[in-house]
Amino acid sequence: MSEYQQDEVHQILEIAIARQADAGELSRDQLLEISDELGITRENLLAAEQDWWLKKQELSERQAFDCWRRDKWHKKVIQYLSVNTFLVLLNLMLAGGMLTWSSWSLYVLVFWGLSLVFDGWRYYRRTGEDYERAFHRWRRKRQLKSSVNRLVDKVLKV
Repeated sequence: MSEYQQDEVHQILEIAIARQADAGELSRDQLLEISDELGITRENLLAAEQDWWLKKQELSERQAFDCWRRDKWHKKVIQYLSVNTFLVLLNLMLAGGMLTWSSWSLYVLVFWGLSLVFDGWRYYRRTGEDYERAFHRWRRKRQLKSSVNRLVDKVLKV
């Protein structure tokens, strides 16, 4: 009989559980039964389940945060295009139909465009300390807003 290292056992069981899941979903009772057979205590299983739920929730929040940041940047791009189209057309009208390098609207277009590019780079980058700080700040604001909404709902129901 072969002997397996702990990581090999983990990999084999992961594949077996995935095959079982292909046949249908596993119930919580089946999960408890599997853990009993593997000698995993209920406390460890429940702690692992709690960790899994927290990670799943955080992943969902990160996806919502990334979507919010992307939408925020898209609004800035639309604003940039709208305002700069107007400014370039105004500059063309005032300059008699010719844009030169001394045209004031080109300076606005270039400098605002550079700012927009840097914002886009920052918004689409999903790693680093700045991203984590922004995510946690967004998450706190969202939790505070949710708490205030629940409080207002309770007050209005009374």
